[in-house]
Amino acid sequence: MTFTNSSSDDPLELIGPGEYAAITDKDRIGDPEKVMWRGGTEFMFYPVPGANGTAKLLYERIIDDSTAGSALDVDVAMIRPMMDLVKYDVAYEFGVPDNRVAMWAKEAEKAERDIRKLAVQRIDYATVRVDEYDSPYNNGRETDY
Repeated sequence: MTFTNSSSDDPLELIGPGEYAAITDKDRIGDPEKVMWRGGTEFMFYPVPGANGTAKLLYERIIDDSTAGSALDVDVAMIRPMMDLVKYDVAYEFGVPDNRVAMWAKEAEKAERDIRKLAVQRIDYATVRVDEYDSPYNNGRETDY
């Protein structure tokens, strides 16, 4: 979420009820720095906006042809490499030690290569004869079939 006051578009920190409750001076007026969602369309800004401004909320929604509980739209052969990629992407958020993250980085690199290999179109490069002059099926006549 961002708050626009005149020409500046400032990002707001999204906080929870516990963090909002810990704020002692909730009546302070100024350009908002933090925001708490109260549900529906209600938001609590801190500090309280002192001038007219515009709050902009960007969100992502689930696409129409899927649901939150639906199966992952990934080929079965790609599930293990996908798991390695996700594991590496969220490692720092869960405080995984650096040596393990380095190991997971190598696995993620291999997983990305494996997924790319699985997505490559397969083509059979067998030789195809265009003109069959000596085929037993055309009685020795030239044909384009």
